[in-house]
Amino acid sequence: MRYFGSVLAMLAAGVWVGGIVCVAVFAQSTFKVLGPEQRELAGTVTSRMFVLFGWIQLTCAALGLLGAFLMYVGGRRGSAAVVFGLLAAAAIGAVAYNMWLVPKMEGLRQAGKSAGPEFKQMHDYSRTLLMGTGLAALVALAVVPRAIRGEKRIAE
Repeated sequence: MRYFGSVLAMLAAGVWVGGIVCVAVFAQSTFKVLGPEQRELAGTVTSRMFVLFGWIQLTCAALGLLGAFLMYVGGRRGSAAVVFGLLAAAAIGAVAYNMWLVPKMEGLRQAGKSAGPEFKQMHDYSRTLLMGTGLAALVALAVVPRAIRGEKRIAE
């Protein structure tokens, strides 16, 4: 069970971190490729991309937490608890992103206020939250091998 959980946690965290990087790169590329004359289209495309990524992020969070839980149950290792804690922190960020930032930014975009200061502030919050979420998932990904190797048990 520990090995299955570790594979599940690693895959979920890896897809999560990779997704954050891809979304950042693709969003910037979309605006560059379409140019200033098609800014509205680029905004629509990237908006849909961020909404879809929000759901993918929640799925990765759920699978990662399940994997970390299985790692812990399979060996009661402290490093598995650390992985769980890091993924739980990242999951809180994913929930905040989906429940607070995405709806607010979508509402502003649909109201034609995507060039205003409120949208820019929300965009900065979004960038900061995604970076923090990605960092927590990346560190969790780095700790998983320690949990597999077999640190001393914390409860026997």
